[in-house]
Amino acid sequence: MIPAIWDDGFTHEGEQGILFRPLLRQQRSQLRDRDDTELKVVVGKLFAPPNYWGPPVEELASSTRMWFARKIMSGAKEEDAAFQEIDQTVTLLVQHPGLMKLSCDDCKAYATDHEKGEVLFDQIGNPMVRKLPPPCDVGKTCPKGHWSNQKRPTTLGLKVWRHYWFMKASGVVFDCPIIARNWAFIDWVVRYGRRAEFNPFHS
Repeated sequence: MIPAIWDDGFTHEGEQGILFRPLLRQQRSQLRDRDDTELKVVVGKLFAPPNYWGPPVEELASSTRMWFARKIMSGAKEEDAAFQEIDQTVTLLVQHPGLMKLSCDDCKAYATDHEKGEVLFDQIGNPMVRKLPPPCDVGKTCPKGHWSNQKRPTTLGLKVWRHYWFMKASGVVFDCPIIARNWAFIDWVVRYGRRAEFNPFHS
């Protein structure tokens, strides 16, 4: 079972109930151009929290050890896709909370207030039928995109979002590059509205 303090969508369970978390690109780059002695030391550190919870690596079969090493050092493609999910989810939740309360089906069928996330009602309490096409059908940009291919909060994005608030409320501090990256991004969106001068990833 994945402990609540690590349940942000990046902790996974492998065989024998062993838990693992992947490295970030920067960490993987540090493994390049190492000689065999250095690499052995670094790889040994992979099999320790916050990347690995399980029996000592020496007790694992060679094939099992290699499987976990590959998973922990997973590629940039997966990392980029995961961060896009977090970006999409956090941006929608923070900058467009009204839209998140509205379904695209309601927006197509009824007059709506996108800021408040409400269907509009007439004086006798009936929802007001939309007389014009929804904005996304007439070329107007909607943060959720077009209803036929709408953006939604993702499972991974919601896990990271909930983990952020739960752990912040608990006052827990982590020594984990993934959590540090994700929380820096959420802080940037929540506290600074993505203002460029506060971008934590600007080099």
